Amino acid sequence: SSPTSSPTSSPIDCFNIHADSIDCDWYIDCLESMIPCGDSGYAVSVGFNLCERYMNDDSDDVTLSSVGKTWANGVEECIQSSLAQYILAVQSRGMYSCDEINDAAFETQKLCYEQEHAHTRLSVCTLTDNE
Repeated sequence: SSPTSSPTSSPIDCFNIHADSIDCDWYIDCLESMIPCGDSGYAVSVGFNLCERYMNDDSDDVTLSSVGKTWANGVEECIQSSLAQYILAVQSRGMYSCDEINDAAFETQKLCYEQEHAHTRLSVCTLTDNE
């Protein structure tokens, strides 16, 4: 188990997340800034990198159709919104561990991939191979 620490605050609005304005920097500017876990923590090593991979049109290893991009936006909105609520809970509690953050983030990621998003009706289970 990792040591516990106290969360810090961020100068930007980390809690107003919308699918039409997803920003992968949220993982660094909000999650890592407010709940620092370093380069091996979820925000830096997983969240930011996966977001960039799926949201960046210049990515060489992932090509998404317009339906796939809509799904990816919904997933990112879900993950970031859920983790924003998690940040608020951690702030009210006053302590956290990076292991706890990683566990919560991976569980959130799994749920957001699998659930149908209200505004798109898409989940990873409804996408076809070419999306």
